Amino acid sequence: MNRRWSIGTHLTWVVLLALLPALAIQYASNLEHRNAAKVRAQEHLLRVVADLASQQEQVTSSVQQMLTTLSFLPELRRGDGRAFSRTLRSIQQADPRFVNIFALDPAGMNFAAAIPSPAIPRKDRKYFWEAVETRRFTVGEYVLNLDTGKPVLHFSLPVMNDQGELLAVLAAAYDLQGYADLFNRSGLPAETSLAVLDHAGTVLLHLTHISNRYGTLVGKTLPPDQASRVLGGENEGTYWAPRRDGQPTLFAFHQIRTTGQSRPYLFLQVGRSEHQVLGESLKAHRRNMTLLAVTGLLALVAARTMGNRVIAGPIRRLVHASRHIGRGNLYHRPELRAASREVAQLGEELGRASQALAQREDERLRNQEVLQNTQRLESLGVLTGGIAHDFNNLLAAVLGNLNLAQMRLDPADPARRSLDQAEKAVQKATDLTRQMLAYAGRGHFVVKPLDLNQVVSEMTHLLQVTLAKNADLDLDLAPDLPPILADSAQIQQVVLNLVTNAAEAIGQGDGAVTVRTLTNDFDQPQLEALCPAQGLTPGRYAILEVTDTGCGMGPELVERIFDPFFTTKPKGHGLGLSAMHGILKAHRAGMAIRSIPGAGTTFRILFHATGEKLQPVSPQDSGPLRVFQGLALVADDEPMVLDFAASALESMGFDVIRAKDGAEAVVRFLEHRDRIRLVLLDLTMPRMDGIETFTELRRIQPGIPIILSSGYDTDAAARELMAQGQAQFLPKPYPVRDLRKVVNDILIAGEDLVRAPEPPTLGA
Repeated sequence: MNRRWSIGTHLTWVVLLALLPALAIQYASNLEHRNAAKVRAQEHLLRVVADLASQQEQVTSSVQQMLTTLSFLPELRRGDGRAFSRTLRSIQQADPRFVNIFALDPAGMNFAAAIPSPAIPRKDRKYFWEAVETRRFTVGEYVLNLDTGKPVLHFSLPVMNDQGELLAVLAAAYDLQGYADLFNRSGLPAETSLAVLDHAGTVLLHLTHISNRYGTLVGKTLPPDQASRVLGGENEGTYWAPRRDGQPTLFAFHQIRTTGQSRPYLFLQVGRSEHQVLGESLKAHRRNMTLLAVTGLLALVAARTMGNRVIAGPIRRLVHASRHIGRGNLYHRPELRAASREVAQLGEELGRASQALAQREDERLRNQEVLQNTQRLESLGVLTGGIAHDFNNLLAAVLGNLNLAQMRLDPADPARRSLDQAEKAVQKATDLTRQMLAYAGRGHFVVKPLDLNQVVSEMTHLLQVTLAKNADLDLDLAPDLPPILADSAQIQQVVLNLVTNAAEAIGQGDGAVTVRTLTNDFDQPQLEALCPAQGLTPGRYAILEVTDTGCGMGPELVERIFDPFFTTKPKGHGLGLSAMHGILKAHRAGMAIRSIPGAGTTFRILFHATGEKLQPVSPQDSGPLRVFQGLALVADDEPMVLDFAASALESMGFDVIRAKDGAEAVVRFLEHRDRIRLVLLDLTMPRMDGIETFTELRRIQPGIPIILSSGYDTDAAARELMAQGQAQFLPKPYPVRDLRKVVNDILIAGEDLVRAPEPPTLGA
């Protein structure tokens, strides 16, 4: 179970959220100070490295001046090596920064030196060949002096005679330790590193406070990422990079060139760690954060104290009240006389919410009751439909065999009367099963545009006969009533059932039954209020109202009037209103009932109006009975219905082959496809049902006449086939005359018929 936060915790978060802007400002300020400190450090290091470069350039200039002065001495001009060596030795001894000063002839051989050295040609040395090529003062590279073994940097100057020919090359080997002494005297800031590189990137001098741990880089190169910056195309600049101990460090570099040279001969780099650069900024940041933390802590303590005194106590009383409401006491009100205005308003809202909950609970119970009634009716509909279907199959066999027996008897036979009475009983049973199927929504409907006023008008005489003499029938039919899509016979059944129940509600006293039609447009809220949970859609509706002045009904009776076999009449079977409910459900019609005990009842039926036009009534053809020829295929899984249907078709002149299911029907059809003129299929069969069998037979032989039959109404697929004129439908149970009519209708076009003598008409 998740633990919920207390008010104190929420207040803590509120204070922390309030501190967020201060934290953001402090962070932004610290970031600004850090950036400013970095900028200042960059500017400072650039000045430092520029000062060091200036000192280095002074050294280079002094060496250049010394070598220039020596180039004019007569000893050098006349090639007196001994005398010139004594001069060089005196200069070298006076300035120990020079490891050696010497002169090389054009062949690179040493002919004068302050310190004698082996006669080794030095034409391959950079300071020699570059001076010869450029005829200018030049600087060499990091080397170890052959005479002393010390790391030195050579400066050289070519000496030309009056004809412009190379006379000699003067060179001075500068002790790199002299650079260390020079830069140490420059007063570098503490923990500032210094690196001096020659033109190739070799480190000539490296001063750093971490050399004891990591050693020196003298004679080596910088890391690649640093070397690419320092030796790049920029004359000076700064960059951040980690030094060898991993500390982020700010480096500044400067490139040194001699006059007339495009390529640097020396590179200087100084660096300071991030800690040294941002030291003051970090101290200020820690100081400000400490102050902010103390302030926030005081604010937290104050907020929790005030929250407990001002908010938590009243809220606890509200929680206590809400528990009462949760236990079902929806009208409990908390005592909040000492509470603040806001908490008191919360208590009032809690009271209003509890009242709303009580109303919603009542509404939920009503909706639950409606849902239970709907589910009960649906389940009863499924049960009733199944019973009616099976009973229809039995009635089909009984009625069919009665008709066959009637056809075989002479009209004057005494047994004919008994058979006629049996047929009437079967027809009544058929009407009963049709009502059961109508209640289940599985009745046989022929839906077409229908004039509701015309249906009521044509039933006027029948309705008047239904009413007792003490009850009057009043019709109030609205003109210009829009047509509806409905089955005429089923709507007549609805009207008759409503008027019959109205007459029985009036009983022996005087009263009136009013049948009214009208039209109205409804939106969704109006439909939900009038016919809740019935799935009606907004639009125009044609309305049928039947009102009586009878005894009326209470709510408990209204809830049960549509239950099958429920009746309050001594001789009723309890299927009239149940069948009407199924008919309305199949037509997607709505119904509203208003009944007051002692004041009468009004049934209001809503049919969705259609834009289709009414169809003219076609006259029924009448003519003599015909005898058919050819082979017929009958398929039904009920043996008694199969025998009756086969016998009935044989009585019409057909030869008949039988099949117990759809799969066997396909096999039989393949065996006799050239002779079969007619197929009669049951819709509900094992292995292959009627629709599957129909599809397969039409695939084998397109255009074969097929009649579909069922104890249920047609399903969607069968209705589609009939709408396209591809099949006829015959509802069970059916008499032989109905079967003959359907066979005649489906075969009469283009068939070669043979007129037969008229058979006996008893029951046919």
